[in-house]
Amino acid sequence: ILCILLSPSIVFSLALAESAIDLEEMMAGKKVVVMKTRDTWNMSISGIGRKALEAAKDKVKDTLNQAINKLTEQVQNGIAEFIDSTADEISKKAVNWFHP
Repeated sequence: ILCILLSPSIVFSLALAESAIDLEEMMAGKKVVVMKTRDTWNMSISGIGRKALEAAKDKVKDTLNQAINKLTEQVQNGIAEFIDSTADEISKKAVNWFHP
């Protein structure tokens, strides 16, 4: 009897979670399937696995982008420092050459 009473609650909870995922995806500008199939239902074992993989990919992509941006900034700063120091050295040598 407990299973009969809990079953609708579980189904309702899964449907509510599915709706929340769909709303989140729509607000992010993604398309959402209206007529769900076994393959497009997120709140299944395979669907949860698919969402976890998607989230992991997004995290890796974000981490790589941050690392690339930081490295690019460091390279740009290094190049700017090199150019400044080289310009200073050339300026000093030119001054010494003209005014020994």
